[in-house]
Amino acid sequence: MVELQRGSSEVFRHSVTERDLKISNLRGQMERLKRESSTASGLVRSLQRDLSLREKQALKLASEVDRLRQDIRHKDIQLGATATKFSKMSKKHQEELLNHENEVAELLGERESLMSKLEELEGQLKELMTEQEGAAEDTERLKSRLETCQVFTPSHLNSPTLGYTVIQCVSVNYNMLKSKVAYK
Repeated sequence: MVELQRGSSEVFRHSVTERDLKISNLRGQMERLKRESSTASGLVRSLQRDLSLREKQALKLASEVDRLRQDIRHKDIQLGATATKFSKMSKKHQEELLNHENEVAELLGERESLMSKLEELEGQLKELMTEQEGAAEDTERLKSRLETCQVFTPSHLNSPTLGYTVIQCVSVNYNMLKSKVAYK
């Protein structure tokens, strides 16, 4: 009997342990479900607030769309009036536009002519500048030779080589002056 009691007490203990485990599991599940329920309630409240805000935004946007449609209608009317006015003005000013285009074409032709003349004058100016530079160089050479010739005094003329040099200097200066006079 003792064995029977022991066996039944073990069975009883085993069933109590199983029940305690089930109760513990159920309590854990219940706590988890409470947390999930609390989280879900928070999400529902948040979604309801978002939904309320979105409804307000939708109403605001709907009124904005209506206002914009009215603006568009008003602008369409203005555009029609402006188009009619422009059409009338267009016919009137078309001839003036053609006249202005002809004037522009004439002015462009004159501009081309003036540009051509300017290029021609620039070429002439360049030639004159080159000639002036050449004349300045020739003048400097003449001055240098003249100074060389002035160094010689009458006493130096007695020397045959110096006399020849002076004559040559005078001859070169004469020829250069002669070519300058002929050039101008």
